[in-house]
Amino acid sequence: MTDLSETGMAVHTVKPLNYSAVVDFAFELPLRTIVKGKEQVMWTNTQGMAGIALQIFRDGAKENLAAWLGAGAAW
Repeated sequence: MTDLSETGMAVHTVKPLNYSAVVDFAFELPLRTIVKGKEQVMWTNTQGMAGIALQIFRDGAKENLAAWLGAGAAW
């Protein structure tokens, strides 16, 4: 992951992602907070980068992410 906000992220992937695909996501923030849900691939490039729109959050993930970002935490 190279960038993260409450609405999306930029990632570098080993396998290419398909443009506009909707996929499940899960990642761990520091202090073992899990963020998971569904995302849509908004852009890709030939270097393996992709822009992701976070669309559906599960199990309080949106609130956890917002709190972590609001605290000024750095990835």
